[in-house]
Amino acid sequence: MRRRSFLTGMINLAGATTGVVASARLMSGIAAGGGVLTGLSQLVQAADSIQEHTVEIHNLVFVPEVITVCPGDKIRWINRDISPHTATALDGRWDTQELALNQHRTLIVTKAMAGEYYCLFHPHMKGEIRLRNKEET
Repeated sequence: MRRRSFLTGMINLAGATTGVVASARLMSGIAAGGGVLTGLSQLVQAADSIQEHTVEIHNLVFVPEVITVCPGDKIRWINRDISPHTATALDGRWDTQELALNQHRTLIVTKAMAGEYYCLFHPHMKGEIRLRNKEET
């Protein structure tokens, strides 16, 4: 029984030491200008500012036809037509691949996605992605 209490005491001591070291590291980050907390705060703000937008395909039309988004946002295309569709950049840089009825595909917006896109199967179907900066929101 003495052995167990000795080992238990050592484990508790090790846990306490780990907590003290972690607290000291956090406090040193705060003392050094808050770098630790500032970095975490910026990550949380970036995650909160990401928006998800939806473009539905109805009756051979992208709805909305023009969408304004920020780089890093997400666009989800949903096909509501019986016939298959795609959303494909005019220059081919990005593509949702074929979407059957009620299928969807989500892409993360990059600066290279700005401009018009169309459906490979129905070239008369056109949409446009416009970019704005996060500061403009």
